[in-house]
Amino acid sequence: MWFVVGAISSAAFFAMDATAARSETALLDWGLALLPLSLFILFQSSAEELVFRGYLQQSLAHRFPHWCVWAALPAIVFTLLHWDSDALPWMNAAYLASILVFSVAMTILVYATGSLAAAFGAHFANNIIALLLFGADSDCRSAALFVGMPMQDPSWTLIEAALLVILSIALTAIPLAFSLHPRSPFKLRGTQDRLHSDALVQLGSPAA
Repeated sequence: MWFVVGAISSAAFFAMDATAARSETALLDWGLALLPLSLFILFQSSAEELVFRGYLQQSLAHRFPHWCVWAALPAIVFTLLHWDSDALPWMNAAYLASILVFSVAMTILVYATGSLAAAFGAHFANNIIALLLFGADSDCRSAALFVGMPMQDPSWTLIEAALLVILSIALTAIPLAFSLHPRSPFKLRGTQDRLHSDALVQLGSPAA
């Protein structure tokens, strides 16, 4: 579900970009690199979840009962680590807002399921799409099947930045709702009816 909606979101964003096109990477070369790159992305995205939604949130939840600390602080730190000083101010702000929306969604998944597993899968799907299918990052374009105007390009307008945020909110909320709604056929197992800080504290340690 996260992969499908993420692909639709990226395709919609690329539709706004007149420069979007098939990359110069040969399909055979891309296919041969797909497995090792996917394994690397799995390791990278899982490590981020273990640190931010696992270790950091659990540690803070043990010491500070209010969600403003144990939920908000890791999400803010995670978001700021994606700061791109080369992008236009409004494009950087839109990108950070999109990252924050995704980070909050991952936090909700962890609380709702009492596990990091769903966040692992969603983060992995998101990064596969962003790095291997639709490349908009100037540092990772060579690995993507399709490329568009880099996020750092000065041609992005304020309206396009706003559309990026709207797309991010809408197309993060959709798979989250499908994953957690009681009547959803895609509802994740272990979803709790009530979210509270104890759910995170009871999660297994990342080192376990």
